[in-house]
Amino acid sequence: VYSNIKKGPKRVVYDFNCGNRVRLGKSFCFSHYISAANLEIILLSDIREKAELVIKDEDGLRKRFLERQKLLEESRYTETKRELGKKKRRIGELEKLIESAYEDKVTGKIPEEVCIRLIEKYTEEQRKLKTVTEELEQDLSSSKQAGADVEEFISRIKKYLEVKELTREMCLELIERIVVGGFPRVTNQPQKIEIVYKVDINSIL
Repeated sequence: VYSNIKKGPKRVVYDFNCGNRVRLGKSFCFSHYISAANLEIILLSDIREKAELVIKDEDGLRKRFLERQKLLEESRYTETKRELGKKKRRIGELEKLIESAYEDKVTGKIPEEVCIRLIEKYTEEQRKLKTVTEELEQDLSSSKQAGADVEEFISRIKKYLEVKELTREMCLELIERIVVGGFPRVTNQPQKIEIVYKVDINSIL
């Protein structure tokens, strides 16, 4: 997103457009322009609407979120655990290959330079696999955080039911990202604004 500031005699007007279009030209990307004022109105309205829905059915929303999260986690857990097992087995295989390369060098079966290249290759693959396995292990524990995440989100959004003005704090607390669709005169369709919250609230309301 590219932020443009237009200074006038009485006020400063902010707007946003596609950064790639602004930097690289019209041929690279079409316009995703929206004024900051209009975007703020849309965000504030959506936040207040979501807050109202949460307050009306807080227990139901919490239940639906956790049920949906459980289904997603069960599927992901099985796949992640399978992938984690494969990576750990490969790490073990590489350890044996490194030991074998050392032994072959010592016994004269392979030249020293070949041994060094092999060990560097195996060690680099091991390093990458260990990074991946750490990420997979963290992923396995993510379901424990789901309940805390929804409780925190509910607590935060309820504060903004009757808020009159959008603030930076609100956006940081609630919103992961905003996707601004193409400008109507370019797409010949109404402009779409996707608000992605830090908790996937749209799927459970």
